[in-house]
Parts: sequence; structure tokens; C-alpha cells
Amino acid sequence: MEGKRELPMATGVIPIKEFMQGIVDIGYDGPLRTEPFNQALNDLENEAALRVNMEAIRKVLGTVGV
Repeated sequence: MEGKRELPMATGVIPIKEFMQGIVDIGYDGPLRTEPFNQALNDLENEAALRVNMEAIRKVLGTVGV
């Protein structure tokens, strides 16, 4: 839903392992970032929000052994 996004793997809407494997298969080596728009994350202090984002990114990367 536009305007209400969660961190990767929070909802299960996107089959993340398959998606990430496709990214690996095409040889992508660029940046990876989250784009959540939700009040819970916005309510966190910057350091805590960064920590939560990094945990989500590491979890995503772990699905393809990175």
C-alpha cells in the first residue's frame, strides 16, 4: 500500500528470498536501502531507527547467504 510501507520481511507480501536471488543472479552490486513509511519507525530516535533498519537489511541479505 503506497504511503504505508514496512521494513523488508515484516509482512511477507514480497517473496524476499526469491527476489534477492534474482538480484544476485543478475550480478547486481549496487546499494540496498529500506524505504519504510510508518509511525512506529518514525517515533524511534535516529540511532534506534538505524539499528532496526540495519537488522532488517542483514536479515534480507542472510536469505541469500550474504
